[in-house]
Amino acid sequence: MNRECSFRQGNILSFAVLCLLLIGNLFFLKYNAFRYFHFYDMCFSLDGGWRILKGQKPYIDFIYFSGPIHLYLHALFFKLFGFGKTAVWVHLWMVNSIVVVFVYLLTYRWMPFYLTFLVAVLTTTSFYWPVSHPWHDQSTHLWGIVGIAYLSRRIPFTKPSQAFQTGLFCGVMAVLSFMTKINIGMAYLVLFALVCLVSDQRKNALLGYGIGLGAALIVMRLLITDPKAYIDQIVTYGQLTRDQRLSGFLQISKWLSNYYWFPLVIVGLNICAFVKPLKEWIILFIGTFVVAIISIVSGQMIPEANVCLWGVFLGLAFILLFKKRNLIRGGKHVLLWRSSLGALIIFTFVLIGFSVKFGLDLKAWTYITGKTPVGVYAIETEPFKGWHTDPIKGQALDQFANFIKSNVPADQSLLVLSDLQILYALTGRDSYRGIPLFVFRKNHMPVPGKQLEEVSRHLREHLPDWIILDVDNYFLEIPYLGLKDIINKDYFVVFPSGPYALIRHRI
Repeated sequence: MNRECSFRQGNILSFAVLCLLLIGNLFFLKYNAFRYFHFYDMCFSLDGGWRILKGQKPYIDFIYFSGPIHLYLHALFFKLFGFGKTAVWVHLWMVNSIVVVFVYLLTYRWMPFYLTFLVAVLTTTSFYWPVSHPWHDQSTHLWGIVGIAYLSRRIPFTKPSQAFQTGLFCGVMAVLSFMTKINIGMAYLVLFALVCLVSDQRKNALLGYGIGLGAALIVMRLLITDPKAYIDQIVTYGQLTRDQRLSGFLQISKWLSNYYWFPLVIVGLNICAFVKPLKEWIILFIGTFVVAIISIVSGQMIPEANVCLWGVFLGLAFILLFKKRNLIRGGKHVLLWRSSLGALIIFTFVLIGFSVKFGLDLKAWTYITGKTPVGVYAIETEPFKGWHTDPIKGQALDQFANFIKSNVPADQSLLVLSDLQILYALTGRDSYRGIPLFVFRKNHMPVPGKQLEEVSRHLREHLPDWIILDVDNYFLEIPYLGLKDIINKDYFVVFPSGPYALIRHRI
């Protein structure tokens, strides 16, 4: 009876500590998320969520280069909380919290509470703090981490039904991950398949996994109403960026970045003599390492900020160490185990320190200057009022928003060629259809070739009543789209602001 009371009290205490951690994270993200608005990289996914909220469909009404899940997550939070800062903040916190809770569930039954809490803190500070904005890489890892946590509760499989159910669940998570971002999602898809494959219950696990993949793909068909367009747009953009992404795999420095190699070496030294009884766990651990490296070398986030798997990876490292402890009887293995545990604990504290600093530095957004971005201008337009950004862009955004609301009729079309595409949502307008979601860029977006020809033809056949562009757009993207003569002849400047201008079609 006393043991039961002690157990319950321990559970209550751990739950209370976890809640305090999540609440603290809530307030930090509210502070950090709105310190800097990066127009080029933040606008496209926010605009994508806004488009879906207004009834547009990806790959049909606009061109998109990745899976639709991240955009639908944005749309979901816009639907629940309205378009604006609150939806962005809650989206950010909810995804981060789900990850923290599942990593907590991954670890708490295998190790002392102080280590479980330590890993939870690392997960909190490393998963979203360096970015502090809803990002498609993290949305992809969300489903993968949920799958890893679920696997950790079930392996090694002892019953056919257990293997089948776990495979089924992981199949669904793999598809959700793949349909969020293909490069990372494919890595999770292979990881889950390998864990099922090495299991003694592999036949049932793989059967469930295959059914889970198939069922989830059928549901995804509801979100992707034109599979041909989806495949065409994904492949077209993938071919454009293929060489750049693949070249990252040849850079050894990226493989060694962010210190994922250190736990791998420590755990490897400990478990090399215990491979057979721990085979599923070893595949899960090594596979998570591979996912982290693929995310770093093939993604577009700067490597230093791509640390969102630190928590789950260290959690798996500690679990394997404690599983080894249950298999050893003494001698040199005990000394190695104790020193390895101490090294990983110290290492975890170091990573927490790094990730806190990365969060305060907004590390993901330092890729241009190498310095912490400073938003000295507070946006005045609702519902982004108070979000800090660069003064030139921020002032232009506010001025254009005010002008459009007062002078541009809602039934007239507006095309934003520049990185101010968030103006569609801020002015409550339907985003211009038939164009890429990503910012227009010469030789990049739309992709040269067939896609460029289709977008150029669409714009010529449906000339916008109004266009917002900047100086670079005029000299680079306008000629790239084949619109230079039309712009010079049929449009005139109505409202300039800094390097930007709002131009109007002559009636």
